[in-house]
Amino acid sequence: MRRITSAAVALALIAGGGFALSGGTDTAVAADSFNPNDFDTAKIMDAVVNPKPDLVTIGYHRGAHALVDGSYPDVAENSMKSIEIAAKDGYEMLEIDVKETSDHVPVLSHDTNWGRETTYTNPNDPTKRLFDPFTAKGNAENDARNPQVSALTWNAIKSAQLRNSVNFKPSAETVSSLQQSLDYMTANKIAMVLSLDIRSAEIAKAAWPVIANSKDYLGRSYAESTLFKIPGKAFRTTADFKSAFGSNYGSVRYQPVYNTSDLVANTFGDGRSGEQPVIDHFLRFRADSSIRIAATEVQMKETGGILTGLLAEAKKKQDGSRASVSIFSPSVDYYEPGDTSKQNPRLFTSEGYCCTSLQDFLFNKDKQYPNLPSDTKDQRGSFEWIKSLGFSSVTADLAPGLNANLNRDGLRNITYMQGTSSPGADPLPSNPTPGRTSVRSPDPSAIEVNGSYHSVEMQSGRIVGRVASSLAGLQNDTPSLIYSDPNLSEVWAPELVRIDNTFFVYFSAGAGSAHRMHVISSATFETGRNWGTAQQLGLPGNK
Repeated sequence: MRRITSAAVALALIAGGGFALSGGTDTAVAADSFNPNDFDTAKIMDAVVNPKPDLVTIGYHRGAHALVDGSYPDVAENSMKSIEIAAKDGYEMLEIDVKETSDHVPVLSHDTNWGRETTYTNPNDPTKRLFDPFTAKGNAENDARNPQVSALTWNAIKSAQLRNSVNFKPSAETVSSLQQSLDYMTANKIAMVLSLDIRSAEIAKAAWPVIANSKDYLGRSYAESTLFKIPGKAFRTTADFKSAFGSNYGSVRYQPVYNTSDLVANTFGDGRSGEQPVIDHFLRFRADSSIRIAATEVQMKETGGILTGLLAEAKKKQDGSRASVSIFSPSVDYYEPGDTSKQNPRLFTSEGYCCTSLQDFLFNKDKQYPNLPSDTKDQRGSFEWIKSLGFSSVTADLAPGLNANLNRDGLRNITYMQGTSSPGADPLPSNPTPGRTSVRSPDPSAIEVNGSYHSVEMQSGRIVGRVASSLAGLQNDTPSLIYSDPNLSEVWAPELVRIDNTFFVYFSAGAGSAHRMHVISSATFETGRNWGTAQQLGLPGNK
């Protein structure tokens, strides 16, 4: 979804053609770089709580960070850079992981330990070597470089640099507190709903006042735009939940998480085992209308498997209307050396050691609980499977691929989440000033040519265009086809320019790491027809 500027385009060469683009005099209308889709967090939250038939909401897991497919090289997870990229790429939700230091400061960390993620060194180690995640747990020297998050004070860790999870290269960024991440979002006018991945009631209790007492760039409390994603078993009773958050518990947007391992006996304090206690726990919380369940995350792993009954219950509200049900779609952290077929994806453990696999998280795979069912496979990495079960919200490492997949099926109608309308906001004026377009669709771009206004935007994987006599009038013109190609996936961010009496639309397209810049052109801005075959741009480094 990232835009390119006309200046960058002017330096590009069309691949194979050697055709250099020159500058133009037309003025392109660019969106706010940190909010290219003009999202409003109140509308995003409404779309999460009240699912739409043509929208699956997406949360970027740990922000847009370095992955083994080459995406976002050197960007550390849970960093300000990962938040910036996710925002600029136009996603509506961001999942960050919150832990607590020994002096009760909520900080951003996926792991329970600091070693894999940071440059922390043991102060008693004269070599000052960094933690090696590929050294097995049990090596005293290496383990000393991997303290628990809860074992260090904020002052002891706040200057440690973050490392990315692919080559473990230190970045310029240091560890961030939850407060710092909110301040960063406010300062940059980032309009994304936060999903806080919190693993215990104690951490939730520490995070709540930070969220409740911080305001976004529109002056609204972050409590209105934050999901508290917490395991259901963290609160065995509704009274436990209310006690953790205090008198303002009704302001918490709660997202309980249920896993297949919750079938173990006494998980919810009633001595029972199996899926029915899980369902009963959910129903007790849903029946208490004073607790705001914004969405329920059901971490089932296969069709017809464990938690199928819970999924059916979680899909409906008390009044029978559709409720929001979410799932996490995992990716790979690492491939073993020599695994050229990439058939053995590996993951780092929660303590930061290498390696484990999704197979290791299959509940009861070794039949240690003879009277309970087992997971036999994990299908959560399949976007097709997620769609088939009707999940309305997905958190994913591979958010761009998920976005493209959903777009192809007409499940990314982001217009529900666009257009700020809250008091104190900056709404679009009825008579727009130059540089402001009235179009409220994905990735709009507009220019003025000889008194007429022309715009392009995305609709369900296609590029469409509009023409009007004013910027304000663009929203009233019915969009018509300009470009569509089923063989070119993940089409994003069209940019319209006019050079030497020819219209050009530049856009990015291609699957995953093969994403590249392309261009189509036409001597006239004629909508309702395909402008022809796209050509790839020959940018430096073939990027």
